[in-house]
Amino acid sequence: MKEKEIRIKSTDEIVLNALISKVSDNKEIVILCHGITANKEECGMFTKLTSELRNHKINSLRFDFRAHGKSTGNDYEMTPTKEAEDVKSVIKYVTELGYNKIIILGASFGASAISLVDYSQYKEVKAIIDWYGAIDYLKSTVPYWNEENRKIANEKGYVELQGKLFRLGKTCINEIYSLKPYENLAKGNLPILFVHGTNDEKVPHQVSLDASKKCKNSRIELIENAGHGFLDSKETMEQAIKITVDFIKEQL
Repeated sequence: MKEKEIRIKSTDEIVLNALISKVSDNKEIVILCHGITANKEECGMFTKLTSELRNHKINSLRFDFRAHGKSTGNDYEMTPTKEAEDVKSVIKYVTELGYNKIIILGASFGASAISLVDYSQYKEVKAIIDWYGAIDYLKSTVPYWNEENRKIANEKGYVELQGKLFRLGKTCINEIYSLKPYENLAKGNLPILFVHGTNDEKVPHQVSLDASKKCKNSRIELIENAGHGFLDSKETMEQAIKITVDFIKEQL
C-alpha cells in the first residue's frame, strides 16, 4: 500500500506526522483520528481501513496526535482540547490542498477530540464517524481516568500509564472530568455514524446509543460480540470496515 509520509504543523509548534493515501484526483478525503496511547495505525484497524478505502478509490489521511507515534510534543501536556486543535490543523491542511469534501473518523479518545470541533467553521466537512467513541468520559471504564489517578496527577503534575510509557497530565485529566464531548456533538447538524461493539470492555456501547439519540442526523450500527477496537475476529473487523466504507460512499 503506497502512502506518502508528510508533516503538518499544528498549534504550539507541534509537528504532526501523517500518511496520506492519494488514489484519486477528486477533492474528497477521509481523515482518521486514533485513540489515546495509540498511533495512526489504531492497532491495525486504520491500516486495514486505509487499504479498503484505496480499493474503492477513496483518498485518506491518518496521523499521529501530538505526543503520540512520530509526532512531537510532551505526553503530559496533551489534552482533549489540544487534540481538537490537531484535528483542526489537519482539516486546514487538506483544505489548502484543495479537498472540499471531507469526512472525519475518530476512534475511542480520538472520537472525543473530533467531537470538540465546531464544524460550522468548516463547510468542507460533510460527515463524522465515531468508532467506539469515549465521548462521555465518566461513563467509560477506561482505567486511565479515575479519582486515584486524578489525585496523583494533581499532586505530581501527571500520572504514569502503561508502565510509565505514557504520562497523563494534570490539565488533561481535569478536562476529562469537566468536558462532555457528546453534548458538543449533539449541537451540530452533520450526518454522524456511530459504530460500536456490544462487548466493548472499555467504553460501553450504551454511550454511543445515548449519544445517537441526542444527535439530529445520526445512525448507529452495533457489532454483536465485538470488543473495544473490533479486534476480536476477522469477521468483526470486516463488518466494521464494510459498514464504515458504505457510509463514506453514501456521503461523498
